Amino acid sequence: MQVETMVVGHFSENCYLVWDGAPGPAVVIDPGGQPEQILEALRQRELTLTLILITHAHFDHFLGAPALQRATGAPVYVHRLDRDGIVAPGRRYGLPLSYRPPEDVRAVEDGTQLTAGTMTFTYRHTPGHARGACMIVCGDVIFSGDTLFAGDVGRVDLPGGDAEAMRSSLAKIAAWPGDAVVYPGHEEATTLAREKANNPYLQPPFRL
Repeated sequence: MQVETMVVGHFSENCYLVWDGAPGPAVVIDPGGQPEQILEALRQRELTLTLILITHAHFDHFLGAPALQRATGAPVYVHRLDRDGIVAPGRRYGLPLSYRPPEDVRAVEDGTQLTAGTMTFTYRHTPGHARGACMIVCGDVIFSGDTLFAGDVGRVDLPGGDAEAMRSSLAKIAAWPGDAVVYPGHEEATTLAREKANNPYLQPPFRL
């Protein structure tokens, strides 16, 4: 599996292009902006976009999804608790008035699995930063959205945030077995083992 990080949008959000062979199918995770840049990366690698996966419905993680869907026909997936944030967001979170939602937005649950080529992506519901916040797992890789960062965790003071839910999610993450590369929604990648050992927010009693 190959992962390319593209930093997009005004909030320097990490959008991920994931594929297992070219030419072939590809997945885009959290296209927060600059859809033309993402489409050009697909063209250069002779990849066909088949899935658009969203970790949570804050606009800096999905603003590029409508253009990607119009260009490729790929469906958009997000946890059911955050679906309305994409299809009927109103003017929340500074969205431009010109925003047109994607036409095909499908709801997932905790444990939903989606495949592209030989890759299987599993949604794990980790609320706290947003009601429908999820980490997306593929093999020994985790796309953590804004739930877990290198040395930090997501804020809980934005719409949909919940400190108690975040503490429960952090306890779940701290108990996950094994190691994995963690690709967060912002800043640098890390590993699950490193965060479990050193991230103060992953230590009981999971104070925020």
